[in-house]
Amino acid sequence: MDINTMIQNENGVTALMAASKDSDLIFVVKYLLNHDSDNINLYDKNKETALFYAIYNIDALRLLLDSNIDANYLNNNQDSFLTYCCRNKIYGPLKTLFVKDIVDVNVYDKNEKTALMYLMEDCRIAELKYLVDKETINFYYENSRKETAMSIFFKNYYECYKQLNMEKILKYVEVIKVLVEKNVNLNISIDEEGNTPMMFFFMIEDWISMTYLILNYTNLDLSFKNKKGESFSSLCEKHKPTKESTYSGINTKYLMYYIFTQPTFDASYRGISGINVLMNYIIHYFDNNDANYNKILSSHKEFSTVTNDDQENLLIVATKLGRQDVIYNIISAEGCNVNQQDILGNTALHYAIMLNDYYMANLLAYNKADINIKNKEGQSPVNMVNNSGDSTMLKFLLKPCPAYKFKEKEKKGNSLFNLGKSYNFRELNVDLRKKYQEKYNSMIDSVKVDHKYIPNVTPKYNTEYYTDVFKVYFNDAAEAFDNEYSRYGHSPLYGSRVKISPELYNMLINKNTLKLNAFMHNNYLYHS
Repeated sequence: MDINTMIQNENGVTALMAASKDSDLIFVVKYLLNHDSDNINLYDKNKETALFYAIYNIDALRLLLDSNIDANYLNNNQDSFLTYCCRNKIYGPLKTLFVKDIVDVNVYDKNEKTALMYLMEDCRIAELKYLVDKETINFYYENSRKETAMSIFFKNYYECYKQLNMEKILKYVEVIKVLVEKNVNLNISIDEEGNTPMMFFFMIEDWISMTYLILNYTNLDLSFKNKKGESFSSLCEKHKPTKESTYSGINTKYLMYYIFTQPTFDASYRGISGINVLMNYIIHYFDNNDANYNKILSSHKEFSTVTNDDQENLLIVATKLGRQDVIYNIISAEGCNVNQQDILGNTALHYAIMLNDYYMANLLAYNKADINIKNKEGQSPVNMVNNSGDSTMLKFLLKPCPAYKFKEKEKKGNSLFNLGKSYNFRELNVDLRKKYQEKYNSMIDSVKVDHKYIPNVTPKYNTEYYTDVFKVYFNDAAEAFDNEYSRYGHSPLYGSRVKISPELYNMLINKNTLKLNAFMHNNYLYHS
């Protein structure tokens, strides 16, 4: 063939450009590349090379990419071939393009947007998987509008969330799964306030997404602070979940356990009046049915050692509020000072006596609480009991017993220790305990959370968002729940117990499903 590769028509089109566009002329492309590749980077009046003409001709595109063509050449719109495809939603060539290391994946167009921004915005899962595998991909690029790929993505996510655009939201969830699976850094700012994705999901009360990150993102950093100085710890201390958020199917208390035990969680944070996160949790959300406090307290020594502005430690707060189910774990925690004195000089034992809380007083005395330590009024626990004439309380102070034995004997009422009526239990001082609770509540309720996100509390949100998003994140578990619950005709997120086969049980145990199930309200997987 005798073809002059230098000749261009009035639009600047060369023979190579024309042949690259026509799949029937692939033989011409091969010939020109083999015989005269010196002019391969000629461009037309739009400054577009033959690469742009091969956009719908993958065979020609491969040949061009294997040549010495400039894959990053910019046209008049400042588009590279990559940004041109992404901006115009032409995704066919991208797989072929991404396998080549000659492509600059971080180039941006006239809109100052990169391929990553476009692909995340359009939720292109397959293409994103190829792109994020590139070692050179830059998630930190910020244009003149202070936009990053993450900020654009989460801004759009929030808009869809407010409108309950479930079709689009579920696509965004798929993108988040890709980012987690590819171990993309999610400890970065996603908005003008400097919040991370985990902070964002917490603010909109998306417990499902938070659960997914907790279970699957190994590099989660909860110590990250936004531009207002808020860390995840301070958000937990200030945030008051809406009633509607409890309908998610996720046990938020159990979720908080996993958050509190994260290595990067700042357990030393002290908020309003010096109250730390675990104090806040005990004050505000406790229902006397919580477990795993031992794990929480052992994960961060600061939980049991930090004191508030009134010099109260966690033990004093729990005692004043009657949190019997956790008091032993607190006493046993490393660094817990059983004789910590508050601003009035009172210890936990002082308060147990004021409240007529025999169980607490006995347990504290049994664990070496000092019955002779005096408060600022000169009163020791034993003085207070003597002054009140409470012989039953005095016996517990002088001869305390293990907690299990106290419970056993308590059931027998006044026949405790077979001493007839010698153990007379006074009524709990409910009014004083209520006063303590109201004081703590007023301190916590005075805290205002300052951020722009508002949880969606519509009924549609509770029924559609939680259920559908759960199924996307945890498809294996959702399928198992669906199969087992289908005969009962209700949602896989609600119910009592799910009986599954031993085979399915063993399969799911390797997929985080059983760990996930611990978060579910009243749902327990078990097998025969």
